[in-house]
Amino acid sequence: MEQSTKFFNQIPVPIIEADDLNDFEKLLFSEIYTMANSFGSIFPSNAYLAKRYGKTKGTVSANLKRLEEKGYIKLEYEFENGEVKKRYIYPYVDKSVGGIPKNPHTPTEQSLEGIPKNRKYNISSNKSINRSNNNISDKSDKESDLETRFN
Repeated sequence: MEQSTKFFNQIPVPIIEADDLNDFEKLLFSEIYTMANSFGSIFPSNAYLAKRYGKTKGTVSANLKRLEEKGYIKLEYEFENGEVKKRYIYPYVDKSVGGIPKNPHTPTEQSLEGIPKNRKYNISSNKSINRSNNNISDKSDKESDLETRFN
């Protein structure tokens, strides 16, 4: 069963601004990046990507190869009986190898460290704000109500 992004693709700003990528390479990277963020490891076939974007398998293959040569993705192959069983595609997130910069503050990166023990959430202030907003009466003279609440 092929993996698929359901609603949208994410295109990181450094990819949009990359002068060394053509539009289709940017689109392919966005598909790979979004799938990787959704599923972890990804393995879409050239046929799936070709059908999704109205291209030939050869065009997809050539663009994936260029993305790899430019350092934006990594292709890994799983072999069985001398034939490729599965191909994994990983977007590079380390600028030193030509990919996009890694952000250690993303939820994915933070989850690798676990939940901090002394983390404080702003729950009590959110509850008080919600309570105060729910208690505002619906007066006909809104200006005098606003002035009264301001004072």
